[in-house]
Amino acid sequence: MANPVVQWQIVAKDPEALASFYSTLFGWNVDDIDGFLKKAESLGAKTLVPRQELPGGDTMAFLIDPAGHSLGLYTPASRASASSRRR
Repeated sequence: MANPVVQWQIVAKDPEALASFYSTLFGWNVDDIDGFLKKAESLGAKTLVPRQELPGGDTMAFLIDPAGHSLGLYTPASRASASSRRR
């Protein structure tokens, strides 16, 4: 796996539904933050902070999953610039 999950701990009333949400959403690779936000919204999530470029060229965004958990997406500058060239 090229982009392993670093830490995963979540409490949910319906763990199977939430596991399905994250499996469908990511496949655990976040190269296109805008695409993932759009996909997450189609799966029932809500965007809190749209994609923003940080100093140094990294990008990030935040959303709320269907169970109400907040989640941050982050792409380092090297991958963020490659992703923006594909748009």
